[in-house]
Amino acid sequence: MGGALPRNKGTAEVDHLTTNGTIRIGRRVYWYRSAGVDNRLDCWLGIADASVSVGARELCCLVAVDCSFAKAAAKLKRLGQIDVGLSRLRELVEREGRQVLDVRRRGLLSPSWTGELLHLAKHEGPLAVLKEIAATREMAALACVEQSNTLNGYWSLQRQGVA
Repeated sequence: MGGALPRNKGTAEVDHLTTNGTIRIGRRVYWYRSAGVDNRLDCWLGIADASVSVGARELCCLVAVDCSFAKAAAKLKRLGQIDVGLSRLRELVEREGRQVLDVRRRGLLSPSWTGELLHLAKHEGPLAVLKEIAATREMAALACVEQSNTLNGYWSLQRQGVA
């Protein structure tokens, strides 16, 4: 954060909604003249960008997809001990939806199926599609294992001082 010593601005607490409910995190806040508040601890904890965890956002969206926001908030409180207000839930779900649409518009999100699977389903039936999906997943799993073995070999070489 620079060569200058930070100023201690005291302690601060932040509430963060998680899949286990709301947690309150207290931490010391430091401020640098050149960079402002030091939020490295918040980044390390994964709470610098949002006050709601990825898991909590996913649960909120899944529950709110087929009922009103009032019913979804009640379900979250009863089933998951996640206490979120009606307006906050609505804003959260709508923001997530806008982000998904934005990613889709930019071409970064595509369907997990192809036209070949539709052709296969039409001519050979749904069982053939399931077999094709299983084979694709098996190939992806093998690629992951191969990549993992490569990385493990690389790390082994690094430990030996070769790489």
